[in-house]
Amino acid sequence: MLAIQASLVSILYLLGRGGAAVFGQTSAAVFTTWDALFCTVVAVIGLGLAGVVIWRERHAPFPSFATKQNDGASTSVASSGIGIIVGKAVTLESLFQGRHYSHRNADDSTNEQSKGSDAKISTAEAKLGFALPEGFRAIYRTQNGGSVPDICIVKPGIAKAKLWDDIIQPFGGYDDLLPAELLRTLHDSASDFADPDD
Repeated sequence: MLAIQASLVSILYLLGRGGAAVFGQTSAAVFTTWDALFCTVVAVIGLGLAGVVIWRERHAPFPSFATKQNDGASTSVASSGIGIIVGKAVTLESLFQGRHYSHRNADDSTNEQSKGSDAKISTAEAKLGFALPEGFRAIYRTQNGGSVPDICIVKPGIAKAKLWDDIIQPFGGYDDLLPAELLRTLHDSASDFADPDD
């Protein structure tokens, strides 16, 4: 990537000098040693800074990762077998930190829609056309969607997460689980932004 950026900058620089020469905006002097030296110095500084950033990312985990992994807790939600980066165990009772915004009344109190139930799960399954996994059903029995903790899953084969590329965010980074009535298939969600002919 760095080589591509350096090449692009060099090409743009030469195009700029050529354009300036054609339109008479500056002297069409021959490419001098100073020009080459200046480009080389800038490239070396840029490569050095990029190297420092890459080294820093590899050797200093994000503070959020460092604090959440300090006790080595790895738990599972609804027996899914998924490791979670958190400071304490995540249970069905502690998964939700708040109600979904659509389940709040004008006075900021929560309404009946926020309560989990088998009826809401069955309605969602009928709309989706398939049964939800039992672990997912257990979550929706506890509460009908809402805000969840900042949960990250370490990718397989990585001992300790240090970069964003090392983790997966199961809730998409929005820290929110949709209510059962708003669940949609991946196909339907993708179709919102896809060309129907494709």
